[in-house]
Amino acid sequence: MIDLGANCGNSYEHFKNSIDEAFLIEPQHSVYTTWLIPRASSHVHVYQAVVSDHDEDSVPFFIDVPFGSELCSFDRGYPHGASSLYKDKATVDTRSPTQQSVEMIDIARFITDIVKPRPVDHVIVKIDIEGSETAVLKRMIDTQTINLVDSFYVEWHPGTEEFRREFEKQTDINYQEWML
Repeated sequence: MIDLGANCGNSYEHFKNSIDEAFLIEPQHSVYTTWLIPRASSHVHVYQAVVSDHDEDSVPFFIDVPFGSELCSFDRGYPHGASSLYKDKATVDTRSPTQQSVEMIDIARFITDIVKPRPVDHVIVKIDIEGSETAVLKRMIDTQTINLVDSFYVEWHPGTEEFRREFEKQTDINYQEWML
């Protein structure tokens, strides 16, 4: 499983009994350190980064002010807040989001060089990356790394409707809208 926008690890919790290995990517420092690092093991790999169509050492990443690790309580439901590479998508209450710097990872390089799926592997990709879905999926199509994925779960965000329709036409893999 490759979880792009892992947040508190709720997708991993959903799939953990049916997968052998997980790659969890989350850029928010407080959420990453509090919720993902404790899950790290020889078969659960965690990364503090964003994914996109290229590598970059340090990019600005925006986080909704009230959104923090204390909201990641599974017994209280899914946390509400926002974070994104795009400042205007990183707020739920119109307050100005805070900014941090984070590494950007090329999704195609990550899949081929880090995940290294074998033909016998069943690869699941969950994507919830607040508006960057288009860049990531286009990169996967262009590099044909999309052919290494068996199942996609995508949370589409506003502004991706046209690409979403095209993606659905082009793709014959198992695809579902991700709703938690």
